[in-house]
Amino acid sequence: MSNNGDEMMRPLWRRIAVVAVTSSWCLMEWQRGDATWGMITLALTGYAVWRYIIRFDDGGRSGSPES
Repeated sequence: MSNNGDEMMRPLWRRIAVVAVTSSWCLMEWQRGDATWGMITLALTGYAVWRYIIRFDDGGRSGSPES
């Protein structure tokens, strides 16, 4: 996989925002009763958690200010 987006996603708040948006979208779809989009957004949320929270390697610089 390409790591072109790693610089943009380095700040922790951006990674948490992506997870928050996808999980909110997932909850909205389930509340509306749309199981298809609920499953799609659940998978997207799971991938975002895995990619940006669990597996993300920021080199210990997530708290540093952007330059």
